[in-house]
Amino acid sequence: MASPPNSIDEASLTEESSVLKRIDRDSYAAAYHEHFDDLVRYLTFAYGKGPPEPEDVAHQAFERLLTVDLSQLRNARAFLRTCAQNILVSMLRKHGTEQRQADHDIAQALGWDGVEVDPERVYLVREQMEVVMRVLSNLPKRRRRIFMLNRVHGLRPAAIARQLGIGRSAVVRHLTIASVAIADAIAEQDDTASKP
Repeated sequence: MASPPNSIDEASLTEESSVLKRIDRDSYAAAYHEHFDDLVRYLTFAYGKGPPEPEDVAHQAFERLLTVDLSQLRNARAFLRTCAQNILVSMLRKHGTEQRQADHDIAQALGWDGVEVDPERVYLVREQMEVVMRVLSNLPKRRRRIFMLNRVHGLRPAAIARQLGIGRSAVVRHLTIASVAIADAIAEQDDTASKP
C-alpha cells in the first residue's frame, strides 16, 4: 500500500514558493520604481522623443528584466540600459526597412520605379500636393467631386455622368477646367520657386 504524501513537506514547499514569488515580485516592483523614470530620461536624452517612444522601449526592457534572476544581477540599471539600447536598435532597424519598402511602393505608384527617391524629390512632391489640395479646396463642390471621382476613384467620365445624372460632356468640361487650374497653379509655384 502506497503511503500518503507527506503533507508537511508539501505545505512548506508551497509556503516557501509563495514567499519567493512575493520577494521576486517586490524586488521587481522596487527595480521598476527605482529605474523606470531614469531609463526613460536616458532614452529621451540619447535618442529623442521617438518614434519609438522611450516609455515603450523602457517597458520592453523591464519585460526582459523579468526573465533574469535579480539576485544574480550586479547592476540592474546597466542591464536595463543595455536591453533598451538593443530594443531601440532593433525597432529602428525594422522601421528603416519598413520606410524603404514604403518609399519603394510610393515610387512605383508614381512611376518613379528605378528613380532615386531623395529628400529633395519628396519635398517637391509635397509642395505640389499642397498646391493641388489648395486648388481642389477652392473648386466648386460639384467640380471637385467630379475630379475626385475621376482621379482618386478611377471612374470614367461616362460612369460619373450616369452617377451624377449629368451629360458626359459636362463631366469632361469640369475635368478639363479642374486639370487646367491645377496645372496652372503648379506652374505658377514652379515659377516663383525658380525666381531668385
